[in-house]
Amino acid sequence: MVLTAEFPFGKGETFLETEALYLSQAFERVIFVACSTTSKEQRLIPANCKAIQLQVSPDFGLKTRSLIGIFNAEFWKELRIVRHIYRQKISLQILKTMLISLVRGRKIAQYLPTISDAISSTVFYSYWCEDSALALALLKKKLPIKAVSRMHGWDVYFNVHDLHYLPFRSLIAENVRLFAISVQGKSTVQQVWQVKTQVQLARLGTKTTQFLSTHNEVFTIFSCSNLIPIKRVHLLAEALQFLSVETIRWIHFGDGSEMEKLRQKIEKLPKNIQVELRGRIPNEAIFRAYETERPHLFINVSSSEGVPVSIMEAMSFGVPVIATNVGGNNEIVSQKNGVLLKSNPTVEEISQAIKYFIHLTPDTYTSFSNYAYQTWKNDYNAEKNYNEFGKMLKEM
Repeated sequence: MVLTAEFPFGKGETFLETEALYLSQAFERVIFVACSTTSKEQRLIPANCKAIQLQVSPDFGLKTRSLIGIFNAEFWKELRIVRHIYRQKISLQILKTMLISLVRGRKIAQYLPTISDAISSTVFYSYWCEDSALALALLKKKLPIKAVSRMHGWDVYFNVHDLHYLPFRSLIAENVRLFAISVQGKSTVQQVWQVKTQVQLARLGTKTTQFLSTHNEVFTIFSCSNLIPIKRVHLLAEALQFLSVETIRWIHFGDGSEMEKLRQKIEKLPKNIQVELRGRIPNEAIFRAYETERPHLFINVSSSEGVPVSIMEAMSFGVPVIATNVGGNNEIVSQKNGVLLKSNPTVEEISQAIKYFIHLTPDTYTSFSNYAYQTWKNDYNAEKNYNEFGKMLKEM
């Protein structure tokens, strides 16, 4: 049983589409439980998979019911952890976060046994280490279940959140087997969560693609992310203002709350910069875009990441990458397959990195491209990584 935010409903979590195929091959039956969506649109999933929608978003009723959490022993235990281990002051916002997470976790935990006819033999897998993982921890304290959770970026790092806090991490770590997608994520559990739990590394991956041996005549840049503040896509638009000589084509995939802000930045770009905002499109369409547009470069300027699947996809086509040194980016991007910018680069530094690739000799560019592909093949190949992960889950 796989607990997700919305997959296979809606349009998000596109990267789960690949993993779902391998899970369906490893297990006779897979149930996807989407915990945070009301979308009725459902994507195709393998025949032996089933999709269920469980709505536990924090509406008024849920927020009201969360107050009963003050009578829960886990609430008081977490309160002590926040004060004495995390050394944080107890604010109203932290209390609200704790209570809402607890009521969501309890609601999910109460629901899961009703959809599994073999609790003891079912593997419960939370794709995100958040309230669904908390639900598994709460359930594990009552029933002998097999519970695992992946850890990515936003669900691991306290410092990317306004409160500098993520709720009930100790409770999750004590009861759920954890798999980090990056070495950085593994070390964060010990250093920031301050738990002794053994965390295993289980990298994500993308499917086999067609290595790009030729490229678009116009220097073409791809970027792919939600348009939200943490992704800082506007920095790329600002950096392109410094490139007024070279003809450049920039194609971005994804949408979000920052779309209008980005459009305003694009309007100020010189005429030699051609921009296409293609919005949120299916994963297969992005792969076709690589094959038809044949980009020279992929760029990610986020302020926080796990290890972006979008970077894995780019490298699977042999496309070098410019990325910020945040999260696990330095585990996939190196001086051999791209440029690793500092965590908070200036727009001038971003533009200089782009210019560096524009002026590479063909042989040097080919070296970057080949090494990008080898990085994907060695560490981020879906067939290798997901088969190993599925085998491990099955043997629990």
